[in-house]
Amino acid sequence: MPGISFIGDLTGDLSGDDSAILSASDSLVHDERYERQVLLKDNFRYLGYTAYREYPIESIDVGNGVIYLEGRLYGGDHAVNERKLNALADSVFNIGDRSEERIVEWLLNTDGDFVVILFHKKTGDVTIINDALGRLPLYCYRTNDKLILSRELRFVAKLMDRVRFDQMAIAQHLLIGYPLGKKTLLENVDRLAPATRIRVSIERAQIRVDNLHCFNFELKANDESSPEDTASELVALFSEACEARSVPGVQNVISLSGGFDSRSVAACFHKRRIPFRTATFLDHLGIFTSDARIAGQLANSFNVEWELFRLSAPNRHDVLKLLRMKNGLHPLEMAFILPYLERIRNGFGSKVLFITGDGGDKVLPDLQPPGRLAGLESLVDHLMFQNRKLPLDTVIALTGIPRADIIGELRHHVSAYPEETWGQKYVHFMITERAYKWLFEGEDRNRCYFWSTTPFYGIRFFKYAMRCPDERKSYYGLYREFLRALSPAAAAIEHAGMAAPIASDKFRLACKALALLGERPERRRRVERAVGSTDGYGSDSMIMHCIRQQMAGGHPIFEYLSARSLRTMVEQCASHTIEAIETLFTITSTIEDLTTGKSVLEQYG
Repeated sequence: MPGISFIGDLTGDLSGDDSAILSASDSLVHDERYERQVLLKDNFRYLGYTAYREYPIESIDVGNGVIYLEGRLYGGDHAVNERKLNALADSVFNIGDRSEERIVEWLLNTDGDFVVILFHKKTGDVTIINDALGRLPLYCYRTNDKLILSRELRFVAKLMDRVRFDQMAIAQHLLIGYPLGKKTLLENVDRLAPATRIRVSIERAQIRVDNLHCFNFELKANDESSPEDTASELVALFSEACEARSVPGVQNVISLSGGFDSRSVAACFHKRRIPFRTATFLDHLGIFTSDARIAGQLANSFNVEWELFRLSAPNRHDVLKLLRMKNGLHPLEMAFILPYLERIRNGFGSKVLFITGDGGDKVLPDLQPPGRLAGLESLVDHLMFQNRKLPLDTVIALTGIPRADIIGELRHHVSAYPEETWGQKYVHFMITERAYKWLFEGEDRNRCYFWSTTPFYGIRFFKYAMRCPDERKSYYGLYREFLRALSPAAAAIEHAGMAAPIASDKFRLACKALALLGERPERRRRVERAVGSTDGYGSDSMIMHCIRQQMAGGHPIFEYLSARSLRTMVEQCASHTIEAIETLFTITSTIEDLTTGKSVLEQYG
């Protein structure tokens, strides 16, 4: 993953770590396009990055300090963005009663995917701030006198005295696909929350990490406007976000599927006459055939160039590359998409802006569970059922963590969300856990090839959409009005998964049926069994051969996973879902790689 890495050492001993820092940086050079650069280096501070030539990292001298920007601010030219950053520097360097308030105000009104590092020349203080939505994942390890921060977990792991995995984080990952809150898979290594400020002061011998803002999604606008007026405002804000993300001299490539989200982006670019091209992938199994067919229809309706990339089966090189780019924070099952990204880069050139519809399924539909949640227990049950990767009993057997501890941790975590009602706490989970830990990490995977963004997280659009009343979002009602206002032609084309246009009765009935299944888990289980969704991997598959090889290595994996339960799961692999086996493989491969520096994928043919 391209991006910055920072070390602050209050003891001034960094000079003795030069070879270790160099080695850690070298491990982030993922292919021949990457290079290492050092921006700031002395006995107390190190700031550097690894990136390819087109990746956006720049430095701006502001007189009494230097601003280092990774990522992009949207909606202004270079001069406008420089003035914005100068305003932020004034709030950071001129600490006063309203300094924190001004920073929060700046973040909530600045559209972008970014990390800002501010270095004060006189004091040597370093302040690091990420955007209000935490769009660029950052990982942080902190002791009493040292802080290691990086866009790549691998850099942090390489510089820790000892790599240890967080047992509860492993359990949560096996259960729902990612650790909750600030947890990463590594013990004492945090995923930085959005709108976080880090301050490292050598003079005051102080390291501070403060979260400055947390969204409360229960706060809704007192909106008496008509659905049509609300949709019109959403279209205006969405258009603003789309136009802001278009960069002169760069090819806009929209990754087009058969769903509503990417078509909304393409419809807006078409409506605003912003030049763009479209691309779609078709996997080797043909699972996304319907998506490819609908994407072709959409591209034709927009009269835009469309390219269909037919993919081969992922090979072990793809899986190994994803493992070492994302270090277990993005599922290895997604390795199939790397050839798609590579072919876009090779086919469209190096100056590509890759635009997705990520986030549309989070900000416009009603994310509350169907029916009324009775309390914290029913919220946690719903969360585990809807997001389950492995059954809870299997997770307990594998990790050895008691049921009460796993459930207790989940209850404690979600009850601390700022919303009061249980349904809105689930919305908070879907935005700050599911989106941040799943979608944002996926977008970061894309950025290993080219800059990737989505207008659905344009800050003004996001804030407005999340404050729209949930009853308007029910059964995609708000999304329907939004898409029809944006492009009646796009709204009339069926959804690939639902086989119906968004305005049709068939679509609405399908939404109600899915809501009913979500409300009644036992019915959904019967449907899953009926369609064969539990079909698993055969014992002679590549993934099972790899897991058996990892188990033969023994120590690193069995320190965190029960040898007996793991062997049982491998022996009975066909009775577990494909998703369960792939989730397990992500964990075993990450433990193996980060503790030994080796992977069975290096030897497997």
